[in-house]
Amino acid sequence: MASRLSIRVPPPPTACIAASLRRAELCAQPFPNWRLRGVLPEDVVRALAGLDVPPARSTGRSGRRELHNETRRSLAGAMLADHPVAAQIAEAFQSARVAAVLMALTGAVLVGTYLRIEYAVDLDGFWLEPHTDLGVKALTFFLQLGVPGQEGLGTDLYVAPDRWAERIPFGWNTALVFVPSDRSWHGFEPRPIVGARRSLIVNYVTDAWRAREQLAFPDRPIGRSADREHLGDHRGVGDHVRGDGVVADGVHPGVAGAKRHIGLEHAGAEVGQDDEDQREGGVAGRAED
Repeated sequence: MASRLSIRVPPPPTACIAASLRRAELCAQPFPNWRLRGVLPEDVVRALAGLDVPPARSTGRSGRRELHNETRRSLAGAMLADHPVAAQIAEAFQSARVAAVLMALTGAVLVGTYLRIEYAVDLDGFWLEPHTDLGVKALTFFLQLGVPGQEGLGTDLYVAPDRWAERIPFGWNTALVFVPSDRSWHGFEPRPIVGARRSLIVNYVTDAWRAREQLAFPDRPIGRSADREHLGDHRGVGDHVRGDGVVADGVHPGVAGAKRHIGLEHAGAEVGQDDEDQREGGVAGRAED
């Protein structure tokens, strides 16, 4: 009898992202956030890191990404058409499966939001002032492409704008996920950057985001099918962290305020004006780490 060869087929990005979310580690402080590893299949993340994306021109200024809007790159339009790996990743984050797991894990309301993905390449001299992302962003998913020697280049988290809490290790194919709220202070303290600091800043944004050219699929909001999947197959996501204060559906109590805020936006309430990010976001569409 002829023996069969066992060929290991790598998981597609959608399945890999969903699996990494199921393994996510919840950290309740300084605000609810989730840490992920192995977000994308290795061949996909290597192709992503190898894209020839020029860094934003600093012109000697930093502190806010919107200072360099003219040279920022989004996974949208021509970039999706020219780079199959970019299109593959965008479709994965757009999928009902990934959106459903994200909603089940974090409590974010993503149905009706739009996908925005920025490919960030930061060089020495870059820094970001503390900000929250609160307003038009329903969820932030910061995918890190750190290489050896860049472990200290992760996002800084704060208890308040003037109270630093911790620094996320800047690992390879790792991520930080959170629902923006009035507590989600984060930034990047000034420090030397060796080489290029590459990352994807994935946001699900409301219809108030005016820079439609930055959206991966400007005519395709996250659909109701994601909500049905959320209510069906993914209710148990997050149960493993109940000892840290997670309620029965996997949502940390600290997320509740942000969830209500986002829900109001979907009902047509005025977009929050918590910080300069949102004052700019409605016009030019700013995103930060």
